[in-house]
Amino acid sequence: MIARISDEYAELKRQGYKQLFCVEVGGFIFIYKPLTYLQYELCLNIEQELESATCNETLIKMSVLYPNLDKLDEWFDSPNAGKDPDILAEQILTNSKIKSKELILETYKEARVEFENNFINLVQIYICSAFSSIDPRDIINLPLVDIMNLLVRAEEMLGKSLDVNAILGLDKKSTKINLPIPDGFESTEFDHQKMQDLEEGFTQSPIPGDAFGPPMK
Repeated sequence: MIARISDEYAELKRQGYKQLFCVEVGGFIFIYKPLTYLQYELCLNIEQELESATCNETLIKMSVLYPNLDKLDEWFDSPNAGKDPDILAEQILTNSKIKSKELILETYKEARVEFENNFINLVQIYICSAFSSIDPRDIINLPLVDIMNLLVRAEEMLGKSLDVNAILGLDKKSTKINLPIPDGFESTEFDHQKMQDLEEGFTQSPIPGDAFGPPMK
């Protein structure tokens, strides 16, 4: 059973799913992806018109990749399912990190840290700044040699070189990474004070009318 789940997980990864979760609920194993923001909004909309069980079933079917829909229908119809669909739906919402402002902020901060420490992300900025017709997703599908050739050309066009040693951590003395400044921006510096103010606004200031609605039950 474990080998089969591992194979399913690996196959889903090969299909391009970047983030997957594997969880056991009521003796059944599920592999699911986070909800997209559009899917979450859909769940909030149907929650106003449909009963909770139907909303959770819809949410689960949008997220769960294993088992397939036929097996999921059998699970929903089983008298032994009980509250298990509610438990699974809640886990999906939590891992999707969009059901509360605090989770959204946490996800943003994690993404910021990951971005600033990811070499290929910075390379994509340089290349796309120089060549507007290139999609960032096309860059990561190229061999490394081709990516580096594009980077060198981008540096020549922008008139500024990327400090590769600093990004890769090879130059301990150099911590400043100069990025091309997009049109309409004064700099690429991250304003940590604004981030702190934003965080305090999320966690301390009461906001009338929760724009994200109540959590699904």
